[in-house]
Amino acid sequence: RIVFLASTGGNGAQGSDVLLWKDGVISKYVAAGNPAPGNQSFLHIGTDAGGYADGTFIPDGPVPAINDNNEIAFYASTGSVEGHMLSRDGVHDWQIREGDPAPGGGYYFDLRGAPVLNGHGKIAFNAYTSDRPDGPITGGGWFVGSAGHYRRAIGFYDQLLDGELLGLAFSRNPFRPLDDGGNLILWASRRLADNSFRETLVLARADGGVDVIASQGDPAPLGGQWRYFNPWMTTNNAFQIQFGAESSDGGRFDAQFIATHFVDGIFGYGFESGL
Repeated sequence: RIVFLASTGGNGAQGSDVLLWKDGVISKYVAAGNPAPGNQSFLHIGTDAGGYADGTFIPDGPVPAINDNNEIAFYASTGSVEGHMLSRDGVHDWQIREGDPAPGGGYYFDLRGAPVLNGHGKIAFNAYTSDRPDGPITGGGWFVGSAGHYRRAIGFYDQLLDGELLGLAFSRNPFRPLDDGGNLILWASRRLADNSFRETLVLARADGGVDVIASQGDPAPLGGQWRYFNPWMTTNNAFQIQFGAESSDGGRFDAQFIATHFVDGIFGYGFESGL
């Protein structure tokens, strides 16, 4: 099964719906105008779209997610409330809503990005937070869990190595940064004492600990130093993390890497296939 966004009316500018592909058949799973929990109706499902010269729009987010239990996570708005839903067999439940209390203090104020989903029905998402339900923004970070049971995985201004976190990648499907154990991988940028910045790949463990996978400027396994990291990564339940990065050793080298307790290069720009 595959879930995706598509616009089913007009030129696409009005938003999009979640469609489901199953055994070669495509059906509309949830759409604007459908009933929502709390005797409301969905106003928006997909809110982002790219415009093209012919006047059409192609929806590109927030993209829904599906797991092997056929649970589907998606962003939704009813006009009076917005947040992330978890759904199975057409039954939708709010997992988190703007204005709900956030772990660590404050309230969820701006839910940007998509809810990423693991095999046990838990989601991870990034959000801005506020000291008051109506704003303004005073913080934010990534959060992991299920309805009523969330933890703050990592957030702005947290101390990491020799700096503080000022940048975090937003949540984006179909990348899978959350494993079934509740461990979350993500891209972050930390500011050092001299006001320089370092891109950093971080593992926010389910037990609350934080590990650094790789840091800009550190030695890379294929030579040179890490220069840049792709902000979106994927993990599995074998504790392997896949990410794209650029390293430099006089020149430039782009590659995909797998991290376990160390980092290995898998393939890169200039590699020749033996197939």
